Amino acid sequence: MHGTWLQRCSSEADVALARGAPGALLTIIVVVAGATLTWLAWRATVNAEEQRARGELALEATEIEAAIEDRLLAYEGLLRSGAGVVNAFWPVSGEQWKLFAGELRLATVYPGIQGVGFAARIEGREQMEHWSKALRPLAPNDLTALPEGGEPLPETAIVLLEPLDRRNRQAIGYDMMSEPTRRRAMERARDQGVAALSGKVVLVQDSRLGNDGAGFLLYLPVYATTLTPARIEERRDALRGFVYSPFRAQDFFASALAKARGSSVLEVFDGEDPEPDALLYRSAAAAPGAVSTDVRRISLAGRTWTMRLSAAKAPFAVDAARPATLIAFGGGLITLLLAASVTALNLSRRRLHERIRADLLLAERQRQATQVLENALDAYISIDANDIVLEWNRQATAMFGWSAREVIGRPLAETIVPPQLRPDHVEAVSRFGERTRHALLGRRLEMPALRKDGSELLVELSIVQIGTPRGIGFAASLRDITDLRRREAEVRELNETLEQRVIERTAQLEVANRELSSANRDLEAFTYSVSHDLRAPLRAIDGHIGRLIEISADMSEVQHHHVNAVHRSITRMNQLIDDLLNFAFIGRRPLARQRIALWDIVRPLLQEMPSTSSVVYDVSPEELGEVCADPSLLKQALANLISNAVKFSCDADPPRITIGSERSERGRAYFVRDNGIGFDLNHASKLFGVFERLHDARRFEGTGVGLAIVKQIIERHGGTVWAQAEPGKGAAFFFTLPE
Repeated sequence: MHGTWLQRCSSEADVALARGAPGALLTIIVVVAGATLTWLAWRATVNAEEQRARGELALEATEIEAAIEDRLLAYEGLLRSGAGVVNAFWPVSGEQWKLFAGELRLATVYPGIQGVGFAARIEGREQMEHWSKALRPLAPNDLTALPEGGEPLPETAIVLLEPLDRRNRQAIGYDMMSEPTRRRAMERARDQGVAALSGKVVLVQDSRLGNDGAGFLLYLPVYATTLTPARIEERRDALRGFVYSPFRAQDFFASALAKARGSSVLEVFDGEDPEPDALLYRSAAAAPGAVSTDVRRISLAGRTWTMRLSAAKAPFAVDAARPATLIAFGGGLITLLLAASVTALNLSRRRLHERIRADLLLAERQRQATQVLENALDAYISIDANDIVLEWNRQATAMFGWSAREVIGRPLAETIVPPQLRPDHVEAVSRFGERTRHALLGRRLEMPALRKDGSELLVELSIVQIGTPRGIGFAASLRDITDLRRREAEVRELNETLEQRVIERTAQLEVANRELSSANRDLEAFTYSVSHDLRAPLRAIDGHIGRLIEISADMSEVQHHHVNAVHRSITRMNQLIDDLLNFAFIGRRPLARQRIALWDIVRPLLQEMPSTSSVVYDVSPEELGEVCADPSLLKQALANLISNAVKFSCDADPPRITIGSERSERGRAYFVRDNGIGFDLNHASKLFGVFERLHDARRFEGTGVGLAIVKQIIERHGGTVWAQAEPGKGAAFFFTLPE
């Protein structure tokens, strides 16, 4: 009986236990599920935060990289200005450099820079002494670094450096080529013709004052030519020196990143590897614990920097009691809450990525738009509703003479608007915003404008409405059309007077043709008279003289002398008539041009010359080559030149006649040169005139027409003729023929 009861109680306990087991198991399952879901949610949150942190870190790294690149580009532009000053005032003085640096306001406009200087190339002691003497009034106690006496000369020397304070005075005279790291950067800048960044160095200013902070230098070569030479050897020869700026790394990065957001730890290393010895800059002590990093390599002016940005993880701190309480109260709802949390976090992460991408895209578009406007061919100006200038591009500076710094923030009416138009301009600007579509917006307008020097120009402009941080604004694109309108006016004026000028020109040509026809008829009459009427009496006189000689065998010596003198005069008169006729007919005879070897003309001429064994002819047939000319006329010109050379070198021992060709500024020049008596070039203008003579006719016979005939023949071929000579040292006559 007792056994039965005990068995029954045991069975009931088992049933009760069996009934309670699902509830406990469910409780355990709920607890385990809740703990699991809570942990999963916590893990998802941490992952999302890490991704968000990495996204923000990447954005911060991009901003820092852009800030560093923009700052170095600005400093490169500063060095290019310095190079322009050096070339414009070469050799530049210390006072000029000081004035240039003072205008730059380095401490305000270019924070982080230690100075701007010029390291001159030293090519000799004279040049070194020039720079030492030029700098002595500015830095009398700081030139000891320049060698004196027999010491070897440096390759370069820092001769200009502003501001010339106590630190920078330490660098005057220093040869940066003597240090390998600096030398590599300077040689790269010299050979490539671009700005070059050095590796990590200790600035000479710091080393001489006992400081060992990291630094670097930026170099820009200065050549003695307007354009950068094309080849490396030419660049090395034309190098004048280097415009450069020294930087303390701590000061540079602190100023460049002053506006960069974020509190991450920034480290910058020189080179491609983040080695401790290559550390240029660290913004703060390394963050404790696990960190998230972004490592990038930046190429700047031929140098690579490694940038490492680190941020401490912000783990999702959870109080253990609070999740347990939430699980106890939430029970079965925790799964839904966790799912909702995960969904929300994922959505937040996606939106964050989209926002980062949109911000980067917007920044890039703004940068591109700024570059396009800055380099546009037209002037671009924007103003706000109060006529204050907001933007002013490079072409506006070139067109009006005002720099952007001078006009931004000033009313436009005070700069480029002529005084008589300023009231209308101010009223028009005030009315632009009164209605959505103003009559002047979007139209092309023409109106006068004013340059900085007070001169006026005519511009074509188009105005559009834009949005600005101050509200509604207006932008204008302007183009200088002063020359265009002037040329159009000139064309109109020319077109209006063209017909009248054509009539006048036609009348002048008709008059000239009639005068030319009359002159030709007179010339033909004169030629006929000379060839017939003048020759007839000369023949008669010559015949009577010959007959007189034949029948007068008993004439005295005096009578023979006079008769022979008359005969010689008649012969000279006949020669003079022949030369005049040749001179007259050469200008009217048509040219029969053909290709002919010049030696084929010279060779028979030398054979026809009077046989004189003492004359030496020096001719190279291959050198003469071929010409395109009238053979008979060219033969006559060469005959006159060769006979002149023989005649005026008769007293030389021996007479030497050289015939050849050479290259000259006027093209291929052919010449006939002798070693005779020569002449004074001050009287060379008379050589090629008719009847002009430079020597005594009794000693050197001739009519004075031969060289005039040479000049006429060569000019008829389209060539030129000239002479070179020196008294007692011979003469040379040159001529060219079109190829």
